[in-house]
Amino acid sequence: MAEITGDTRLSGVLDSIPGALEYIVSLDPHDFGRLRNATLRRYMASRISLRRVAAIAKIPEEHLVDDLTRLSNGDQPEALPRASVADQRARDKPPDWLEQVDPAKIRRRE
Repeated sequence: MAEITGDTRLSGVLDSIPGALEYIVSLDPHDFGRLRNATLRRYMASRISLRRVAAIAKIPEEHLVDDLTRLSNGDQPEALPRASVADQRARDKPPDWLEQVDPAKIRRRE
């Protein structure tokens, strides 16, 4: 594979680097777990750059590129600090603005 950069498409990485799929999914299982489905992977991976993957996973782009370069060379990526349970709960919590919505004022489509 050519040099890996932030502009590299995820599909190129997944197609050429063994273990890249599991590594990417481990960064954010909620968002990237869908990549395990071959149809969704074919549709999604060609449309997303590694820069966007890093932004979604909230890790530095350089860290992601370095880890994928290590994987491509047969080495193990550096361990990422795992989010705490409190961080995960905060992420799964509905946005604050949703608490201000009055359910009685929501109109349903008929």
